[in-house]
Amino acid sequence: MDLTLCICSRNRAGELKRTLSRILALRIPEGLRWEMLLIDNGSTDETLEVLESFKGKLPLRSEIEMSPGVSHARNLAIRTFQGDILYFLDDDVDVEPDWLERTWRQ
Repeated sequence: MDLTLCICSRNRAGELKRTLSRILALRIPEGLRWEMLLIDNGSTDETLEVLESFKGKLPLRSEIEMSPGVSHARNLAIRTFQGDILYFLDDDVDVEPDWLERTWRQ
């Protein structure tokens, strides 16, 4: 696998849903093998329902990190990502449709 896009999130289901919707619109470079990894940092809101709604639409998998704090979540991502390269995104980012094409070529 070439690339893992990772989002670490805690109790921000609304923002996460918007961001994942934007990721759906990304133009994926031809031949790129990638995964979307979401680290749920112990959410108690609708985060799990949001993730379920995107399964089958994105190459999505999730992990749960119960120790609060983005550093714990990112460390879990580093231990479990499967791509050759790991990109971290925030759960409230608005990526443009060409963002991955532009960053992958560099």
